[in-house]
Amino acid sequence: MRQIKTPSRESSHVVRYGDNLGGVFALATRVSYPLEIKMKAIEMRLARVPVREVMEQLGIRNKTQLKTWMRWYQKGEVWMILTPLYVPFPI
Repeated sequence: MRQIKTPSRESSHVVRYGDNLGGVFALATRVSYPLEIKMKAIEMRLARVPVREVMEQLGIRNKTQLKTWMRWYQKGEVWMILTPLYVPFPI
């Protein structure tokens, strides 16, 4: 059985966490995007660029994430966009 060491960095903004728990393999992928990507995505959406195009150009994996950034921006909760992702180690 292949075991992934924790954490391993696969690309510039993807971190995978894995653990072998007595024969049960747990793997969770969390993506943390740099501030520049988040702000560029918001700018593009404000310019009426379609969601799919923004995702393809910037490498965003989930449209819900983009919508969440837009909601935070529109509500004035910019501090949420600036906050880095907290990834707790799985127990």
